[in-house]
Amino acid sequence: MITQKDHSGIWSNDYVPFTSTKDEVREMMADLGTFSIETDKIRIEGYPYKPPVAYGSIELFHQNIINIDVSKRPLTVRTGDELIFVPASEIEKLSRFALANQIPFIERDDVWSWLLGPFLDSEYTEETHQKLAALLSAYGLSETQVRLTSKEVAIQMFKYNFDTMLWEWCSLGSDDVLRAMRVKYNSEEFLHFYRRAMSICLLPDEFGNT
Repeated sequence: MITQKDHSGIWSNDYVPFTSTKDEVREMMADLGTFSIETDKIRIEGYPYKPPVAYGSIELFHQNIINIDVSKRPLTVRTGDELIFVPASEIEKLSRFALANQIPFIERDDVWSWLLGPFLDSEYTEETHQKLAALLSAYGLSETQVRLTSKEVAIQMFKYNFDTMLWEWCSLGSDDVLRAMRVKYNSEEFLHFYRRAMSICLLPDEFGNT
């Protein structure tokens, strides 16, 4: 049961439950592809997000990796201004790869998890709203930016969490919003969204709060 309460100002939208098609649900729940972690590179096949550097099939060499975060799920590898999402099942191999190639480990806040708080299958109280607003403000996101971003992703996030029967009540993050929005947008629109999404992902690096 959806127990959300509208303290976010976005719950009262035009979302109609369970209207996503089977193809849309399948796309939202697609896996991250196949990862082969070798001595000095990561081979990735079938990565779902376009336009990232990893889209389709690539080899990502260790010298092109800035840092690795194994503290969140999914795991993340930063290359340039992008985070590549890695399945949690690869944590041991990815950790050994980082150590062998002297790639820094970090623990990066998932700023998107705070932006997506209103779309969880749980009560969203005024206290929760104020707490998340303070966290987002600390990373330079104004109330207007937060409101506009929430409005942009709202219907898709409801579809992602509820139409798929995911019913996530604890945490939704950057990978989740990309899964949801790639179903809505065409290639050009998703390119623009992806770049904005990544800039939010990397705010902790910019602010030095990793």
